[in-house]
Amino acid sequence: MVRKSDNECFAITEPSESGYKGLGVCPRVVSLGSFGTTARVHVRIFNISAKTIKIAPKSVRSELQEAKVLRY
Repeated sequence: MVRKSDNECFAITEPSESGYKGLGVCPRVVSLGSFGTTARVHVRIFNISAKTIKIAPKSVRSELQEAKVLRY
């Protein structure tokens, strides 16, 4: 979940600085919409190691960076 501003904005998902070793985040552009004060952001993660990785509930695995979309 992320708090958003009054107008519609776009962001790019990026791996968190405090990420797990062997765990990656697929970078992609997401739209936060214009309704409500928060938005649910779906993040696709992948495991590049050969080991099982446990992810703690509500842990921060990704960060959002505001982006300007030039074309749809």
